[in-house]
Amino acid sequence: MTCTPSRPGRPRRLLRTGGSAALATVVAVLLGACGALVGVGAAPTATVGAALEAEKAQAVATRLVDQARRAAVTPGADGDALRAAAYTGDALVAARADARLAKVTPGVTTAQRALVDTPPVVLAVARALTYPRTMVAQSSLKASGLPVLMLLTTPDVRTPYRIAAQVSMLAGAQVPGFDPLAAGSPALASTDTASPAGRYAKLVNGYAGSLAYPSSPRAVAAGITAGDAFSTAVRSNAAKQAAALASVGSFRQQHDARTVTGGLGTAGGQAALVFAVIDRNDTVLVKNGTLTLTKAFTTLSGLSAVTSEADLSTLEVVALVVPVSGAATVVGGQDHLYAAQGA
Repeated sequence: MTCTPSRPGRPRRLLRTGGSAALATVVAVLLGACGALVGVGAAPTATVGAALEAEKAQAVATRLVDQARRAAVTPGADGDALRAAAYTGDALVAARADARLAKVTPGVTTAQRALVDTPPVVLAVARALTYPRTMVAQSSLKASGLPVLMLLTTPDVRTPYRIAAQVSMLAGAQVPGFDPLAAGSPALASTDTASPAGRYAKLVNGYAGSLAYPSSPRAVAAGITAGDAFSTAVRSNAAKQAAALASVGSFRQQHDARTVTGGLGTAGGQAALVFAVIDRNDTVLVKNGTLTLTKAFTTLSGLSAVTSEADLSTLEVVALVVPVSGAATVVGGQDHLYAAQGA
């Protein structure tokens, strides 16, 4: 589904998904649903100006999403150049890994992650004049119509905006509306994002710890609403992998908070949409015989079988709505296998 951006000066609308979640593959979790932008009441009137102009923001988002779409179907050095121009940070790591795996897992890395051909919708832009600067945009997956949230950032006046985070929304999730583009939205305080002691960092760290397999005493993350579709899928998938590998060896899964990428405050500063990345490590200790590896594992490691240990590294990109008070909610989740090794 595609959405038409509201006119400058009007309140940004609430983003909501509906439908059901679906699991896919042993090494990746994909969640599918239909998505739509639906209206809510008017946001509080904002008087702070100097945000990036709506037309310029739309042009930036359209350019980046077009580069991302073309990168996904362009081989070789040309595709690498498009990815480097569209993405930064962990989003670039994920895009490069997806490109490597596209030939051996096309159903995951290409078909189910392809974006629609229509321009994205700019949901929010930062009102601050200082750098780094941020905006949030929304596209959709071509196969399912599921909304895709994107965090676009630039560190300084000389550097073009790039996609710093990209994540599919979860079934039934919703994001509150943002302030009008002409006024801009509040940036996240650096003390809450860059510092390990910051609120958002603590939430993500607790959420990561709650995903471990076998499950730990922190199976419920403090400050985050339990039972979101992404954590449910991750835990279910881990249990299935452990059962499938029981005759060969043991399986464990560790999740560590990697970074709080950024985000923006919602209308009236009542909440924040926060993007973060978790590093997942899957380890198989082989006790009996030889473990034959998947094509994806072989592509990343050069190994076709192991007799001792196999390790996979995956980036888990999540989006959370964090209210000023009360529990945060995970509204987006997507993973990207990016490294593998074994012996």
